[in-house]
Amino acid sequence: MRRDDGQVQVRDDGQVQVIVYEPQKHSSAPMPRERSAPSSSIGSSGTRTPARVQAWKNALLDLSRSNRLIHCPESYTVALRVPTGQLGRLDRSRLSGHPV
Repeated sequence: MRRDDGQVQVRDDGQVQVIVYEPQKHSSAPMPRERSAPSSSIGSSGTRTPARVQAWKNALLDLSRSNRLIHCPESYTVALRVPTGQLGRLDRSRLSGHPV
């Protein structure tokens, strides 16, 4: 599977799940915000998170096409063929630190 097709996860029961990220498409540029009062969001602990901190947290995980760790040229990838029904075993082996 090519890397730009999505992220592959193997569940405990051996089922393969592919997650594809689609960035939100905007029809027009966002409206500028007023600077009078900074907006905030409520975090997982129930406390308010300042907008600048939320923007920083969102920037930590770059899922855009500019992230070369996720979207790399096909010439940098290696095809790995796994026999039918062995993907879960390969995943467990890889997670335990054994070489592939």
